[in-house]
Amino acid sequence: MTNQNISQQELAKRLNRSEQYVAQILKGEIDLSLNEICDIESALNIHILQYGFA
Repeated sequence: MTNQNISQQELAKRLNRSEQYVAQILKGEIDLSLNEICDIESALNIHILQYGFA
């Protein structure tokens, strides 16, 4: 998150989640669903997953 200069607090706000939830994600304590990954992509304006099929 340092590449985007965004704090855990700001990410939590963008995700409409608690700071504790974001901290658990960053520590690897939560297994994320694809929907949650997409929410994070949207909040950070990045692409983690490749969409489409060959």
